Formats: sequence, C-alpha cells, structure tokens
Amino acid sequence: MNSWIQQLRKGLAEFFVLSVLEKEDLHGYAVLQVLSKLETMALTESAVYPLLARLRNGGYIACRSEKSASGPPRRIYTLTIEGKLRLRQMREYWAELGLDLKRIQGKQREKDGN
Repeated sequence: MNSWIQQLRKGLAEFFVLSVLEKEDLHGYAVLQVLSKLETMALTESAVYPLLARLRNGGYIACRSEKSASGPPRRIYTLTIEGKLRLRQMREYWAELGLDLKRIQGKQREKDGN
C-alpha cells in the first residue's frame, strides 16, 4: 500500500471510530469488525485498541465493563458529550476540506482549458 494512503488512513481512523460509536455502544472487537467491512478503512487490532485507549484518555469515549458469556468481561465503549462535539467538528472540517478540494480541482481544470 502506498505510504500516503497509510498516512491518510491513520489520520482518519479516529474519525471512523467515533462515527462507528455514534451509532451504538460497542466492545473493541465489534468496532474492529465494523471497520473490517470497509475496504478503505480496515484496521488491525494493533491500531484500534491503542486508538480506543487514546480516545478514552482524551475524554471522547467512556468505557464500562459488561459480563461476557464466553470469557472475561468486555469493555463497552460509548461516545461522550465531548466525543460527539469532536465528531461534529470533524464532520464540519471534512465538509470544508471537500469544498476546498473541489475548488482547487475546478481551478486546475480551468487552467488546463477543460
């Protein structure tokens, strides 16, 4: 995989994890499963679990323990108010970024005479 794609995915991982948790509270492996279904954002355990820890330490997600029928208790992650605000800010920035990309591409087409 191209290094620029890897860097872009790293930068977007937080955005995607927060978006997944906005829909429902999930344990880490379930977050991983949701992301694995996305061709462009399939992440490994070694990427997701440290990210969940950083988001928790940052106050963007909360964690509670829930009994598991098949082993130790699971950590269930939920979006906090701060996490919802962060996600909203990310979406607003993403929309602005998209507009700027369209603008720059439009200017390039004008310059090329297309």
